[in-house]
Amino acid sequence: MLRSGRTSEGTADGSRGLSGQVGSSEVKLLFFTNVALQLFDGHLTLRGLGHGYVEGNPLIHHAIESMGPVSGVFAAKIFAILCLAVVHELHFHARPRMRMAVATGLATMAAVYATLAIVPWSLFLARVGG
Repeated sequence: MLRSGRTSEGTADGSRGLSGQVGSSEVKLLFFTNVALQLFDGHLTLRGLGHGYVEGNPLIHHAIESMGPVSGVFAAKIFAILCLAVVHELHFHARPRMRMAVATGLATMAAVYATLAIVPWSLFLARVGG
């Protein structure tokens, strides 16, 4: 029997099919985008702390106070990346409707994180030339 190469989850290569489902390549891109944002935020946070700024997130601020700047930021970023990995894995073990929710969540998280973390640190550092 001939098959069209289409599965119930999209095309044979895992990309978006006619059903509108998000393929694994899109979710991987969203995952790695979020990981890159976490790493960039960690870098900007350490640079900001070096210029005398204070971390605004109370949980990360506490980690920095408890462990020191590098260890506190590193621990927070490792935890965030592990959480992202769990969400990423949900995509591959969830029902199709939940897969779309995971992809939407990762996309929303990247947009919100860039807006609320990356942009403010970048503006602060641009002001001090750092």
